[in-house]
Amino acid sequence: MRILHIANFSIFKNDAVFYSTDKKISNGLIRNGHLVSDFSYRDISKINRVLGLKKIGINKMIRSLIISIDNLQPELILLGHSELINGEVLSFIREKYPKIKIAMWWVDWLKNLSSIKSKIKYIDVLFTTTGIKDFPNIDFENKNLKICYIPNMCDSSIESYKAFDEVNFDRDLFFAGRLDKERESFINSLKTLLKNIKFDIFGNTKESILLGNKFLQTISKSKISLNLSRDHETSLYSSDRLIQLMANGTMVISKNIPDIEILFNNDEIILFDEKEECLEKINYYLNNDEERKKVAKNGWEKAHNSYNSTRVTKFMIETIFEENYSEEYEWKNQIISSAK
Repeated sequence: MRILHIANFSIFKNDAVFYSTDKKISNGLIRNGHLVSDFSYRDISKINRVLGLKKIGINKMIRSLIISIDNLQPELILLGHSELINGEVLSFIREKYPKIKIAMWWVDWLKNLSSIKSKIKYIDVLFTTTGIKDFPNIDFENKNLKICYIPNMCDSSIESYKAFDEVNFDRDLFFAGRLDKERESFINSLKTLLKNIKFDIFGNTKESILLGNKFLQTISKSKISLNLSRDHETSLYSSDRLIQLMANGTMVISKNIPDIEILFNNDEIILFDEKEECLEKINYYLNNDEERKKVAKNGWEKAHNSYNSTRVTKFMIETIFEENYSEEYEWKNQIISSAK
């Protein structure tokens, strides 16, 4: 089918974030046999500004979007984090093109729902990387809406490294992320207590941010990588960093995530609850290389076999068009429906 994918493809960032979810979803849909037209809404809005006025750029972007729909006549409009496209625009699209399915995906922390709430009345399916058990209440407005969990996905053309086969490492432990209030104390304490290992922290300062393939290469040169999201209380939620780490073959140690056993076994990812347990397990696996490599390889295989972009987007299409599921997706029961 023809699919119009409206997302932030960051054209003007010169491939600095080529590993983004936007790109992976388009890749997966294309591998499943669909024609995908990428509509980079932020970039189109930016180049259409006059005298730097954002509103003019947004209005021109929306007109361009409508023309694209007229030309492509897609069966599906798939929205990413499309904060510049509001409910009024989707209402117009619904009225003019009533047969087009509209779905949306969301991979960020569900702390600010304003962008989702403005569109919820007009979409058929919302895909989110937060488990439905802890999904915030949303006014369904008597609409036949589905909210479905999807795992963060990898892509073999992007996550192409196998750190478990590496011989010469640059560091023992890797962490990437801002040291915000949810993580700063834990990371700083870990750094102090792990004085005898090479522990590198990236992304907290402008100078330490890793972009492009340098980010993936750095992961591949790390024996162990720490996954520490801002939220470890919400069902199945983790930043996409988890799959980026695992799919590049480093061994992942993560603070426990509710219901994570739906996705991973304990020989594919190492989990901890408290700082002392984290320290103990890091030291253990640094001193037991073969066990570390085994866990890393198991995690890599699970990521690439089960949570690759081709398989996850196939699930998305089958859900949107209410087809029978073609296989036993591990997360298929993570669905909320407002249908009466």
